[in-house]
Amino acid sequence: MTFLQDHGPYGSIIAFHTSWRDSRATAGQAPNLAVVGAGLAEQFDYTPVIGLGFTSGLGVPDLTSEEHPDDNSLQNADTREDMLAMVAAYFDANRPPFFFFGNEMNFYEQAVDDAEWNRWLALLADVYAIVKARSPDTFVYTTFQWEAMAGVGQHVGFAFPEHIDVLEDFVVGTHVDGIALTTYPFFEFDDPADMPPDYYTRVTAGFSGPIAFSELGWPAVASAPLPGSEAQQAAFITRFFELTADLDVRTAVQLFRYDPDAASAEPTFATVGLLNNDGSTVRAADATWKAEVAARE
Repeated sequence: MTFLQDHGPYGSIIAFHTSWRDSRATAGQAPNLAVVGAGLAEQFDYTPVIGLGFTSGLGVPDLTSEEHPDDNSLQNADTREDMLAMVAAYFDANRPPFFFFGNEMNFYEQAVDDAEWNRWLALLADVYAIVKARSPDTFVYTTFQWEAMAGVGQHVGFAFPEHIDVLEDFVVGTHVDGIALTTYPFFEFDDPADMPPDYYTRVTAGFSGPIAFSELGWPAVASAPLPGSEAQQAAFITRFFELTADLDVRTAVQLFRYDPDAASAEPTFATVGLLNNDGSTVRAADATWKAEVAARE
């Protein structure tokens, strides 16, 4: 609970991102993390961001059902029904101010055919209507991986064509209130100073509404071929806020406050925290992030 109790200097927002279901057997019920994340907000005085995804990796879906265990697509009517029932039940009991459905969905777009993508758009429109009927003030969105979308990511082997135009499919007031990006420029650049001035404003070529940044970060330790240092990590935070100053940014979430524990750490993100895992090492980026928060809240 310490993480929740002393969040103030890091910002009022705490994000809870999880799968749309805890297991196939509990499909149709809200995942526990989403319930806890909204439920503790008043006690610990934070603004919850609740995010539910149904894909992992490079767009691999989790859409099978007990009735149709071989149908891992949005053609699975049972899964679609479970998803909508879950969203309705969740918003009957909770009113989070920020909610996203679908995580890094451009990977899914790149992996599926047009018919499946159109099924996703229709599902999102139904989710949007369900949420707005119960919680009109909730900011509803979906997320995209920016480096892949922008056609960069040499350090992690991305070979996607630029596909910013995908954002044109998302209509404000029908599908979303805005869109969100995850961003890890170290996928492409050796130093934050290498990021071009239009690195983020290019998003407006596909979407002109409000923007959120659901994940961002830079590693404090290099791990070839990925760059990283404590100085670069701090410099990235400054550079990020400089390059997004002309966008209508509603939220920006640093991926980790603490590094993940060694046993569960994915190497790419092992040192993206502002502090090391046990908090014994406070990195320069910690003070930089707090200063940016203080300037805005």
